[in-house]
Amino acid sequence: MNEIMNSDKESREIFKFRPLAKLIHSIGSELIGNAAAAIFELVKNGYDADADEVKIIFEYNTNDSLKIIIEDDGHGMSFETITGKWLVPATDDKLVRKTSPNKQRIMQGRKGLGRFAAAFLGQELLIESWTETEYSSFFIEWDKFTSEKFLDEVDILIEHKESNRSPGTRIEIVAMEDKYKIWR
Repeated sequence: MNEIMNSDKESREIFKFRPLAKLIHSIGSELIGNAAAAIFELVKNGYDADADEVKIIFEYNTNDSLKIIIEDDGHGMSFETITGKWLVPATDDKLVRKTSPNKQRIMQGRKGLGRFAAAFLGQELLIESWTETEYSSFFIEWDKFTSEKFLDEVDILIEHKESNRSPGTRIEIVAMEDKYKIWR
């Protein structure tokens, strides 16, 4: 915070927007109409990654949870893509690029709703992604985004290392019983 003084001893202070972490939930609830729309947003990301195949798997577990797995064989996300695009809501990357890198598909996920869709669907998110040369993964407990912390105060640990596995992305969302009632 910077304070600016003028000659009349009047004080003016400069502030910045500091969104609360719960903004992620607020936006997700407002922009994602239902669970099917949320799944569709995540599938569009696979299309944008030039995937030939996107699999959607639902696993009901004995501990009253639903696991939603979305896997694609697209080009994957690098550490730089995760930190500079996925974790940056409202980036204009797909608007600027307009088409996918290999198949020149018109980008579908231009609004950046995928991260909000994941928060809408469950309490936990694990993303694992492989490019031609690296592996990156991160885990988010969305409950941390409902506290009174500011968005930039919620830490997200990202693992990344070299890899020679085929490219692709695996999204795993866990919804506890109270969250997956949206499917009923």
